[in-house]
Amino acid sequence: MSHPSYHGESLNPEQLEAVRHVDGPMMILAGAGSGKTRVITHRAAYLVGGLGIAPERVLAVTFTNKAASEMRERAVALGGSILHAAQISTFHRLGVRLLRRFGERIGIDPNFSIADADDQRSVLKHVLARRGLDKAGLGRNVESHIIASIARAKDELADPLEHYAATVDFRLEPELFGDIASDYERELAASNALDFGDLLARPVSLLSEHPAVLEHLQGRYLHLMVDEYQDVNQAQDTLMGMLAGAHSNLVVVGDDDQCIYTWRGANVDLILGFADRYPGARVVRLTRNYRSSGNILECANGLAGGMNRRHEKELWTQRPSGQKITVIEASDTEDEAEEIAREIARLTNQGIPAQQIAILYRVNSQSRELETELRRFNIAYVVRGAPEFYQRREIKDLIAYLRLLYRDADLISWRRVLNTPPRGIGPGTREQLESLRADLGLPVGQLISLLASQDPDLPPNGLTSRGRGALVRLSDVIESLRRDAAAVSLPELLMAVLERTGYQRYLTEDDRGEDRLENVRSLLDSLAVYAGLEPAEALGQFLEDVALIAGGDDTAGMGAERVELMTLHRAKGLEYDCVFVCGFVDGLIPHLRSLDRDVDEERRLAYVGMTRARNRLYLSYSARARRYWGQQSQDPSRFLVDLPADLLEYRATESYGHGVGMELFALRRSPRFEPPPPVDPDPQFAPGQEVQHATFGTGVVLESQIARGEEIVKVRFDTGETKKLAAAYARLVPVAAAESG
Repeated sequence: MSHPSYHGESLNPEQLEAVRHVDGPMMILAGAGSGKTRVITHRAAYLVGGLGIAPERVLAVTFTNKAASEMRERAVALGGSILHAAQISTFHRLGVRLLRRFGERIGIDPNFSIADADDQRSVLKHVLARRGLDKAGLGRNVESHIIASIARAKDELADPLEHYAATVDFRLEPELFGDIASDYERELAASNALDFGDLLARPVSLLSEHPAVLEHLQGRYLHLMVDEYQDVNQAQDTLMGMLAGAHSNLVVVGDDDQCIYTWRGANVDLILGFADRYPGARVVRLTRNYRSSGNILECANGLAGGMNRRHEKELWTQRPSGQKITVIEASDTEDEAEEIAREIARLTNQGIPAQQIAILYRVNSQSRELETELRRFNIAYVVRGAPEFYQRREIKDLIAYLRLLYRDADLISWRRVLNTPPRGIGPGTREQLESLRADLGLPVGQLISLLASQDPDLPPNGLTSRGRGALVRLSDVIESLRRDAAAVSLPELLMAVLERTGYQRYLTEDDRGEDRLENVRSLLDSLAVYAGLEPAEALGQFLEDVALIAGGDDTAGMGAERVELMTLHRAKGLEYDCVFVCGFVDGLIPHLRSLDRDVDEERRLAYVGMTRARNRLYLSYSARARRYWGQQSQDPSRFLVDLPADLLEYRATESYGHGVGMELFALRRSPRFEPPPPVDPDPQFAPGQEVQHATFGTGVVLESQIARGEEIVKVRFDTGETKKLAAAYARLVPVAAAESG
């Protein structure tokens, strides 16, 4: 008997087919903007309200609490309050529920606690200390490396040692890693704690070892649904497959074209191989898009069609074709950012709300030039998922160092850099230094100089010899850098700061080191505009410009209507009237790291970005990127070739038209265009060569590759660490040359 509040009339034929499927496995391939959440909630309402199935026998899982709550609310709105009893939760909450109920069978106390990231780090620090490895030079982020490796093994239901040994760039000897992982698990058990990986892997163990529990749960959950199936890992997929049991009433909803999280465990092979694992499974394709215009979808289809492996599907819409996709061609990245800001000003003047405009980019460091130009045009904006560029920690740290080189009495900057990176200047030393400064009224730099000379006129203080020594060493570094500030270019000065303060190593060993180094490179690139000034003048002008950008007219925070800036990964699940995908060049889209591998995931990422747009889509690229050492040429993204040429409207900035030949215009616009192979410089380093690095010491080159015009060198240092370094930044020196110098 149907529930009186359930109606399925608003569904299209494919959605209705998916909702009314009852028995056996089914995969719903839900293209972007095709209403997948509507299908899941309607199906839950149909099973309970339309077919009379007890709500507690319906299990639906997704990834976030927000998604689960939304799913539950919409199901209740469709099928009535009875749907409150349906089991709608996240994967991890399901795991917790199973382990609290049945975990004692595999030795898990039902009152276990869940170890968060800080708890995991604390446990591992204890393990390393007991093994005498806490100060063994393993690297500052070795704890994160170990925790991430253990988590990945659990996600894949693999033995940690075997999984680690199979990785390419392991930082520890596999046997040592295996011992540490075992100790880590024992420490967790001693604390009656489970980490997040356990919440998925342990239920699989439970059901494998106790058939009676498995049979009980299979009888309870008659209908199972999985949302965002393209993002599941092996443990999640195995758990749901086991619960589905012999009846196999498992319905998965996802889109392989939007699998963009393999770097954090998602396994695209699971959605691609679902029909092979479940013979006879029904496959329903939701291809009608309710979001984007026809031209945007045609371009998205062209892009997706270039993938090596995917489920065939073609998005379509009943909406009008709309405007063509605008391809902005600029001379350099600053010109590109200026044109985007100018176009946004034009759009908002036409009445398009600022909050309905998004600028998407591949990496966070790209926001710098965009923010600068948006501020210049007085356009309010917000950066999603990251602070504004000049508010990012590493940028503020390095600017504080530069401010000290310009003005020793800058107390705010002294406070920021005293123990950044950590150098043994703890709270006690800082407190004593502040007390002395207040008593004597001296700038911090001058005070530290007096401490170094052990001036007898200094009042008694509680500084330890260790604390005083750390202060003096920092002061010596600052003084040597201050001498350089009067003689070298700004980029050279900043690179010297990175090396002599230990900040480069500090970033390299940080959990988010790669992203933060990208931001530092962007800061370095921004210094090129000061090349014509004398060193002292350049430093002062730069600091003044930064202060005006970071603290001037607060266009970033004005009002509620703000343009949104974010990475392509952050944009998934969102939609806007107008979308700009900037930096559409080889090396960014697709990213440099993927150019020597399968670029399907990069293609999927670009696809996600394009399908965020409802009405207007802009793709932008520049012929050159401004680097601190000069201009670097770059090619338009190879993905442009796959977009229907007749749907693209090219718009060249004035400076681009003057700087690049029209023959190249025509070639790049041709649907047959294939980017010519770049002419790469000869590598400076060779495998087996001994090299010296100012921070990491001596090491041996394992490999050297030229990518996007830069030499990337992989070095195994004598400390046991393996690093990938950009030769232009790292200042590697052959050992023979270092010794002769």
